[in-house]
Amino acid sequence: MPGLPAGLMDNRTILEKADLALSDLTTGGGMLQPAQAQKFLRIEPARAVATNDGLFDAFTAAQEASATVLLRALASRFGWTREVSAYGHVDFDSPGKEDPGPIWKQTILPRVLDKVFGGGAVASASTTGAAGQGG
Repeated sequence: MPGLPAGLMDNRTILEKADLALSDLTTGGGMLQPAQAQKFLRIEPARAVATNDGLFDAFTAAQEASATVLLRALASRFGWTREVSAYGHVDFDSPGKEDPGPIWKQTILPRVLDKVFGGGAVASASTTGAAGQGG
């Protein structure tokens, strides 16, 4: 059988790597620790943000701007308040939903809320979050 073109792996190699990846991902409750994340994720170093929950890809300015436009429209149409807008997916269906992570809840969401509703403290809507999601 002729060899594979450069850069391609045979099925056995792919399966071995998948087994290694699965065991690494399930160790420690399924959360990627920073060292594991370096092996599995390709986050541009300038955008990588480390927290106690692991390594996360930062949100872009365009994502934050889109969230602001969307929230402004929803608040206008449905009369949402700042407090209502601070809830996350996990606050409604914790076992079935995940929030975007601690970077969103701790950094981006407060800025978006300030842009839409003006400055002010945000009461945390959730004291219990999905594991590793920054609750």
